[in-house]
Amino acid sequence: MTQLSVKRFAIQISAEQRKRLMEAWLHPSQYADVANSLPRLKQSYVLAVLSNVMPGIRGCLVAIAF
Repeated sequence: MTQLSVKRFAIQISAEQRKRLMEAWLHPSQYADVANSLPRLKQSYVLAVLSNVMPGIRGCLVAIAF
């Protein structure tokens, strides 16, 4: 994805910047309200992850969410 975006928008990035972007994609952070909201929702609902991301990244998202 990064390579396609860089090419499409004619952006110049260094190898280090590309590496940092890829790392950020693999280790997303949660929104500030998630930590308080999920436990409250879990009291009344069954929680599940619904995502269209690649399988390798899905595990990272589940680990952050729960």
